[in-house]
Amino acid sequence: MAMNGVLLTVAEVERWRKEKEQLEIEIRERQEQLTLLKRKLDAADIFSVKSDIPEETTAIAEETNGTEDSVPVVLSANLRETGQSLNVRQIRARLIELGFGDKIKRRPNYVYGLVFRMTKSGKLLKRGAKYRAAPISSPQGEPEAVAASGSH
Repeated sequence: MAMNGVLLTVAEVERWRKEKEQLEIEIRERQEQLTLLKRKLDAADIFSVKSDIPEETTAIAEETNGTEDSVPVVLSANLRETGQSLNVRQIRARLIELGFGDKIKRRPNYVYGLVFRMTKSGKLLKRGAKYRAAPISSPQGEPEAVAASGSH
């Protein structure tokens, strides 16, 4: 077949099709390898220990001795002290760092329920896929930040 001075043979077109198929197979295999590697890294993030936890929060965790009511208190205090916003996976890792690893091992989905309950009760604020501690309310019912700003 010839068009505008370009000659294409059937054999050449067939070679290109085979090359395309081979590249698509390689791309799929690489994508599978990438997905597997991402899963491994996600698992490593969950179990890695980061030591940016304020000592006061750790003390609260030790005082409450792992009771059910202490988890939201400790998590709220930690997020408020650090000022961090975390996704659910990071919250799971933080709770393990704070000493609640046994509870999470016994109940793997505990963190999802905890985050849901704390968000619904107003203790956590959701922004996108991340959660942060809600500001503490003053006795007048105004958030701490508003009360601290003063009057004009």
